[in-house]
Amino acid sequence: MGIVDENQPLESQNIKWDDLVTELAKELKLDIFKPDPLFLASASSILSSDLFEKISLDRWQENFSFVIHNLDDEISICVVDPFNIEWVNLVRFLTNKEVKISLISFPDLLLVYRSLDTNYKFAPDDSSDGSQLTVLKRDRNSEAISVKFLDQLILDATLKGATDIHLIPGENTTDVKFRLNGELVERIKIPNKLSRNICYRLKSLANLDVANSIIPQDGSLRYDDGFKIHELRLSFIPSDYGESLVIRILGAQASNINLDSLGLSESEIKVVKSALLKSSGLIVVSGPTGAGKTTTLYSLIKFLNDGKRKIVTIEDPVEYRLEGISQFQVNEKQGLTFAKFLKSSLRHDPDVILVGELRDSETAKICIHAAQTGHLVLTTLHANSAVGVITRLLNLEVSRIDLSSVLSIVIYQRLIKTKLGERKPIFEVLKIDKDLSQLISKGATELEIEESARLKGYTNLYTKVSNLYYSDEISEEEFRKFELDNYRSGSKQKPLILLVEDNEDTALIFKKLLEDRYFDVEIAKDGLDALEKLSSIRPDLIVSDIMMPRMSGIELVKKIRTQLGLTKIPVVMLTAVDTDENELKSFELGASDFVPKIEDPQIIIARLERFLRQN
Repeated sequence: MGIVDENQPLESQNIKWDDLVTELAKELKLDIFKPDPLFLASASSILSSDLFEKISLDRWQENFSFVIHNLDDEISICVVDPFNIEWVNLVRFLTNKEVKISLISFPDLLLVYRSLDTNYKFAPDDSSDGSQLTVLKRDRNSEAISVKFLDQLILDATLKGATDIHLIPGENTTDVKFRLNGELVERIKIPNKLSRNICYRLKSLANLDVANSIIPQDGSLRYDDGFKIHELRLSFIPSDYGESLVIRILGAQASNINLDSLGLSESEIKVVKSALLKSSGLIVVSGPTGAGKTTTLYSLIKFLNDGKRKIVTIEDPVEYRLEGISQFQVNEKQGLTFAKFLKSSLRHDPDVILVGELRDSETAKICIHAAQTGHLVLTTLHANSAVGVITRLLNLEVSRIDLSSVLSIVIYQRLIKTKLGERKPIFEVLKIDKDLSQLISKGATELEIEESARLKGYTNLYTKVSNLYYSDEISEEEFRKFELDNYRSGSKQKPLILLVEDNEDTALIFKKLLEDRYFDVEIAKDGLDALEKLSSIRPDLIVSDIMMPRMSGIELVKKIRTQLGLTKIPVVMLTAVDTDENELKSFELGASDFVPKIEDPQIIIARLERFLRQN
């Protein structure tokens, strides 16, 4: 059918099973079967039916298929290969029933097969490593639907790579959602009674108060899926229709984490490694929730973990287990705070200290002191951009002088959805050199710091995502969503255009068109007004009319190109008088482009977007 090359594995063709099955189902007009946790929880009971006396489980597995429904006169089955007509005919002959087939992806079918032999219940694991956490251990004797459903739910989430499971109760049913690649995806709806039973069981196993559902509670468990152990963090919060539950799934190992495969460019990796090889300094990783900050942080630690350095981590919770590293778990209830662990760890002669998150002034100040006294400190902090991290640290009452002396690099990241359906990490890497250090100590604004960094090769997130959009790697919907998120978060990365136009109606039309494209627009009514505004703002682009009272656009360009601090701002001339003389004069004085007003306004906006992208 031309969907895949049958001689090459899917992975090498950048094709996903779900995409393949979707195309195949569309072509053959078949339904797609997606096994939900309730089906998986009850799948093993099907094996006791008369059907499996006629056709053994081995035969089903040999033909990559399974039973969905077994009715009196019809049997519904799911198959990976819809062209295996001999098998469908054999099922029809042996059961004497009509056979209805649906497509299933190979990974989903494996999930079904695994569910037949993975009915767990929660029980202490005598072979554990001494931790007091309860472990989910294999036991095929449990028949309770809440036990089976919860087991299959967590197994399903771990196999799909989910980082969180959300149970959100409504009036009659509870929404079950997975966080996949930073985005919540609905998995199934279940009765509220089943949700309450799950909460009760998890609370009991995590040694929480099962009788209290009116206060928030947090707990921990471990889950053994038969291949590896996952640490679970539980959070219960009361809501109008019952308790809302979030299960955070943490990896027990960091074997797949690698600095070189994060998605950083070669030049950014070089900057990061240079900072990591220093004996002291502060490295901050920032970004929204679910953007992969922890993965980045651990990749930095793995790079440093060569056996020659004493590395200490202070986390809440410990998300990955690493050999040869001292890892400490914060416990606020017992008074084991970030600050207390940090003070104690300094007496253990560490070379490298990882602090999971900067949450308060005391911890921030101790981190700065540690970086000043010969330690390399790595941490995370919530901010809206790499430059915004500096402001956030200052808001934690860190002195400008101290911060400027130790801050080495800031890595800011978030995920963006590509047209291939996957979420790709995008990074800003801000290297704090001598010039930026001086700007920080002198109290420079975020805009001044970013402008200085940009002159030395720093690229902000907006520019990177714009490049992905214009190279057709992400959709317009995803690009506009990113721009809107930036706007709502107060990010400074949205391009600012100073529009210099004496005709009020024309100015308002262009302002509306530009703002619809998610630019910030400041209007100046002529050249003198523009110069006054430029004393307090630094736009990414100036768009100026030529013919204006008091000061023309040509005079404005001349002033801009001779005034310190404004020489690098690009200027596009916009004029109704399209003459060679005006165009030549504009370019001679330093204009960057020349656009006639007679063109369609949408074409003019597109040209401005292209100009910003190229510059």
